[in-house]
Amino acid sequence: MSVVKAAPQVRRSLTDVIFVVAEYYGVSPSEILAKGREKSIAEARSVAMALCRDVTPCSLPEIGDVFGRDHTTVIYNVEQLASTMKKNEHLARSVAVCRARAIATIQARRMV
Repeated sequence: MSVVKAAPQVRRSLTDVIFVVAEYYGVSPSEILAKGREKSIAEARSVAMALCRDVTPCSLPEIGDVFGRDHTTVIYNVEQLASTMKKNEHLARSVAVCRARAIATIQARRMV
C-alpha cells in the first residue's frame, strides 16, 4: 500500500475500509490494491474507492495514492459505481453493507 501523507488515524481509516470491502468480497486487500482488472476484484476496488471517498476525510489524490492510481481514476470509479448502483439493487445493497461495516470499524477504532 502506498504511503498517504495524512494523519495516522486517517491512514488507518483508509486501511479499515479496504479490509472491510476485501472481507465482504472474499478477496485480499492486496488484490484490491493490485492493477488487475478481473470483474470481481474491479468491483471490490470501485466499492473501496467510493467508500474511502464517502466515509473518510481523504482527498481524491490521497485515495488515488493508496490505490496506486490517479485521482481522476478515483472520480471515474466513484461515478461509475453510483450509476451502476441505480440499475443494480444487489450492488447497492452490497455497498450499503460495506459502508455500515466500514463506519462501525472506524468508530470502534476511535473508541480504543
